[in-house]
Amino acid sequence: MSVWRTGLAGQRISRTNARNFYDRLLAVLRQPVVRDGQWQLLECASAWEENWTSDCFLASAWQGPDDKRLLLAVNYAPNQSQCWILTAVKSPTERSHTFCGGLKECVG
Repeated sequence: MSVWRTGLAGQRISRTNARNFYDRLLAVLRQPVVRDGQWQLLECASAWEENWTSDCFLASAWQGPDDKRLLLAVNYAPNQSQCWILTAVKSPTERSHTFCGGLKECVG
């Protein structure tokens, strides 16, 4: 499963960094798993009791015809937030990831 992460909310970036970010984002959007795959909205659950920051996230996933999967999670809040993303399908190669900071692909 490929997982992409973006920068911290409210962080100022240079024009060059913004262009690089969008070039890489558009490359992800051109992938067959996004174009031809099945999209699903995912549930974000609290990382621990009384932690409300899971409400700050929107998460979705695509699964392609070749069984390739892509997960997208966005923290819309200006604060650091945590959540568990609930997925319907698990595979032996999936791993948990903790993220903060710039656009990066993590392949599990």
